Amino acid sequence: MPCRGSPHRFGDAALERSFWRQQRESNRTIVSHLLGVQTAILLLVGLNHLFNPDFTLLLTVLAAFAALCLQALLLYRSNRGSERVEMVFVVAWTVATVNFMFFQGSQTTLLPTIVAYFAVYTIYPFEFWISVAIGVVLSLGQTISVVVGALPEFQVDQFLATLLVHTWANFIGIYLFITRSRLCRAAFLNARNAICCAQNSHDESLRMNKLLGSALPSHVISSALHNQIGTEVPHLYVQHYTQAT
Repeated sequence: MPCRGSPHRFGDAALERSFWRQQRESNRTIVSHLLGVQTAILLLVGLNHLFNPDFTLLLTVLAAFAALCLQALLLYRSNRGSERVEMVFVVAWTVATVNFMFFQGSQTTLLPTIVAYFAVYTIYPFEFWISVAIGVVLSLGQTISVVVGALPEFQVDQFLATLLVHTWANFIGIYLFITRSRLCRAAFLNARNAICCAQNSHDESLRMNKLLGSALPSHVISSALHNQIGTEVPHLYVQHYTQAT
């Protein structure tokens, strides 16, 4: 019976932990590359404000430096088994960076916000409700920043359009999360079953060899196993002993 809290959980807690550990390990490289792309984007934004220094320049430089530190942390702790803590740091950096962009109070923050929570839904290995909560927080933050930034000339149509975009984007993100979860869990179970079958086959082979070894000489067993590898029909093995009664 599946565990409570998610419609896509395994029934075994140990198997569930193994699945999430495998997801964090496999997504580590993707997250590192994503941080590299985001660092380049932040540096380009900061370069645009270089000749007119302002608060945005300071934020982009600090965010880019934090992203480089996170990449170094991911590389340094690649084999230390602490992927969950590192992913929390990455998501915290993503949310903080996008929230700082909200101070601009314009629609230019809409696309970075959507990209951020699409990354949460499809790349960052978190459970369903955590991913949904992050997406909702980012959507609300961006919507509120647009409303506050446009207070003198606030338009209801602009607010409704922004709200509609976030609603559909979160809906698509949830759909992608559920689809990815089903595919990843199916692949994980198939790989686990294949490993279990191979292990069972190996164990059965060892038991058969032990059973044959208790009644037949070792050279007869070796000859039998060697001949059974091909496509020939198994035949009876006869061993003659000249000095036996």
